[in-house]
Order: sequence, then C-alpha cells, then structure tokens
Amino acid sequence: MEINYGLKMRKTLLALCFLLIALIPIGAIHAQESPEPPTYVVQPGDTLAIIATRFGVSVNEIIAENGIVDPNTISINAELRIPGLEGIQGRLTTSIIPLGNNFHQLISARQLPEKQFVKLNRITSPAEIVAGAKLLMPKLEEEKILSPYLSVETHQSTLEIAAVLDQNPWSLPSSNQRNGSWDILPSEQVFSTTLPDKAPLNPVSSHITNLDISPLPLVQGQTTLIRVTSDQPITLTGSLAGQELNFYRTGDGQYVAIQGIYGREKPGFTEFQIQISDHNVISSDYAQFLLLEAGNFGQLANIYVDPLMVDPAVTEPEEELLRSITSQVTTIQYWDGPFSALTDDPCINAPYGTSRSYNNGAYLNFHTGIDFGVCAQNLNIYAPAAGVVVFAGPWTVRGNATVIDHGYGIYSGVWHQSEILVKTGDQVTPGMLIGKIGNTGRSTGPHLHWEIWVGGVQVNPLDWLNNSFP
Repeated sequence: MEINYGLKMRKTLLALCFLLIALIPIGAIHAQESPEPPTYVVQPGDTLAIIATRFGVSVNEIIAENGIVDPNTISINAELRIPGLEGIQGRLTTSIIPLGNNFHQLISARQLPEKQFVKLNRITSPAEIVAGAKLLMPKLEEEKILSPYLSVETHQSTLEIAAVLDQNPWSLPSSNQRNGSWDILPSEQVFSTTLPDKAPLNPVSSHITNLDISPLPLVQGQTTLIRVTSDQPITLTGSLAGQELNFYRTGDGQYVAIQGIYGREKPGFTEFQIQISDHNVISSDYAQFLLLEAGNFGQLANIYVDPLMVDPAVTEPEEELLRSITSQVTTIQYWDGPFSALTDDPCINAPYGTSRSYNNGAYLNFHTGIDFGVCAQNLNIYAPAAGVVVFAGPWTVRGNATVIDHGYGIYSGVWHQSEILVKTGDQVTPGMLIGKIGNTGRSTGPHLHWEIWVGGVQVNPLDWLNNSFP
C-alpha cells in the first residue's frame, strides 16, 4: 500500500508540472531565451562599417538583424538593433567621460556590470578611461544614476559606511560593483542614491563643489575654459598641456582659467593638473589625462617671400619680443561678450591652422591667425573688443603692428597695416578705428592678419567671434 501511494503521488506531481508548463505563454519562454538586443542611434558620419567595427560585429549581422535592404541609405537618428551583445539591453548612447571619472566610478554610477562595460566599449585597460573620450553607455533616467557621497577613510568598516549612507551593508558592495566589503578600499568614493541632507562629493576634491572643462575633448588651436566653484575661499594653481594656468575670481565662489591649446600640440592624451588650497592651507592635488583631438586644418600653402623674411636672425628676435609681450597677465577683464569683426566686410581668405612652406622649404610653419581680404569699400580696421594697446609700431616680419591687451592673458595682434591710428597706452573700445589694411612686412598682398593669444598660445580667432568667454 505504501508503494502504491508513493507511485500515485509521483504521478500526481508530474501531471501538475506538465499542467503548469502548459499554462506558461510561449511568448514568455521565448522572451527569456531571446531578449531584445540593444539599439544604437545612428550619428552623423556613421556608416554600417563604422558601426560594425565599433561593436565588434559584422556588417552582414547588422543587415540581417534589422532587415536592411539598401546598406547605403541608413539615416541619421535611425535606431539599429545590434546583435551579439549578450547581457546588454536598452538604448545605447554615446557619452563623453567627464573630468574626475575613472573606470570604477563610471560603472558604479551607472550600475553597469564590469564585464558588460568592458565588452560594450572593447576596453583592454582601465588606463583608456580619459576625460573627453567617448564611450557607449545604456541610456538611463537621471534618477537612476548614482552619485558619490562618501570617501572611505582608513580602517572605516562597511558597516560604518552603510550607516552614514543609510544603506544595507550587505548590498553596499554590489551596488558599488565590488565583490565584497574587502574590495572597498581607503580613499575610494562610495556611490549611493540621492541623500536629501547630503550633497554629492566632487570627484576631484572636497574643497570644491564643481569643476568643469570645456570643450571636451580638447582640440588643437581651440580656447579651453576651466570653471571652478567652491563654497569657501580657495587658491588655485595648475597646468594644461604643459601651460601654466592662471585662475581669476569672477564672483562669489566662482573661478575661471582660460587657456589656449597650441595648434600643433600632439593629438592623444595630454595632462591636466590642479592644486587647490583653502585658507587653512590644507591642499589637494589632482591630475588626469584628457583626450586631445586633431584640429583637422588640412590645407597646405607654399608662399614665396623675400629670403630676409624667413631668416632666423630676423624672425626669432621678433618672435621673442612678441612672446614677452603676450606672456604678461593682467588680472582685469577689459572685454565683455563675443569679439566683433575687425573690418566692415569680414571675408576670410586664409583660415587658421593651415600648414605653410616658404620658398619651397619644408612645411615647418602653420598659419597662426586668420587673414581678412580687402572686400569692403574702405580699408578700416576696428578694435575687436575693449582693451589697452601695449605695442604699436613697425616690425620687420609683421609690418606695422598693433597688440591689444584684453586682460586675463588675452591679446589681439593686428599685422601688415598701412597705417597705425593708435599708440601704446591707448584704451580702445569695441568698434573703435585703430588702423588701415596694408601690405607691410612679410605680406604678399593687401590684407589684415589677426591673431588671438590665450595664455601665451595663438588660437583660432573664430572661437572668439562665435563664443562668449568666460
């Protein structure tokens, strides 16, 4: 009787199992076995080959997954399903790594498992995480992104950390992408959901509430703006791409530094350093590599001039004098808003950055400003912004030259004039007549050459016509 009862029970259980399986929708089983692949939004300049290379799949796999009939007609903002990314779902976006983030901080903030993050971006080393680099990330709602709220102190236990953050001590390591409490090390930042009575930590320093660098990535020949915000008086020093930074206080708790990137700075990684100290002389140092991209100037120009004009015995002393003038820093901002064009009809006939050869020599030089042709009914030259004239006179290479100090280490240089209508010490205002277009110095025809110096570096003046600094 016992044996028969046991057999009846087993048969009953098997029947129940078959019944439950039958009740499960086929679609549900299919959804578990074949989750929807992630989607990628097509960006300007994308091709199927570029997208396939980015994700490590083949073009044919993308075509098959999306039913593409004509591979040459994918449109910007179209969403493509990307096969082969097991464990990754949702809508993928391209994000620029902000300053102060490392490998661990990125995956902790977005709760992205390390293996998925590495696979998605084909990362071979944490050293590849540099500010300004572009990474693929699943798109998250803002409230789902965690923030750093605590920097781990020596001998601080997971239980103590959890108490401060009002979190479960057992879930704390996993929410910070750690294998266990032993993985949470001193000086690391711990991420958590929003705490109503506690402000997130700044990843760079506890002395500041915000630090922003724009643009990121850096670009050859562009002007870089660094903004720092602090709720206490601080002193700032630092460097960018080998150039010393000068910080200026622009308001209550607001500081800025404006620095040019040399037009032939080597693309790749360049270092940013900042030292922050408060009135108690407690300081913190921070350094991070930033991505520097090429300016893509592209053009070549071979110019024939009097050999005297390219003789180092002539060019180098003049260059040294100009650098000594533009390296001085005035702690007053004379200008306000974008700069204005220097002529009545500002037609540019030679852009910034083009490589130059003189008299069939090597292409060792590049155009350090922009040239305005004679396109107006007059030859008038106007001040692009307010400032003080710090040089006005003849030079051999630059001809009749005027240099204007706009403050904060920003200078305008105006070369090749036929007439100079200002003198050293004059204060100029935007639109004020300062000279006449000419053909003096190393010039091959009447034109106006205009340079902008930022932190001792010549940058693309168009930045200053199109943007307002700081």
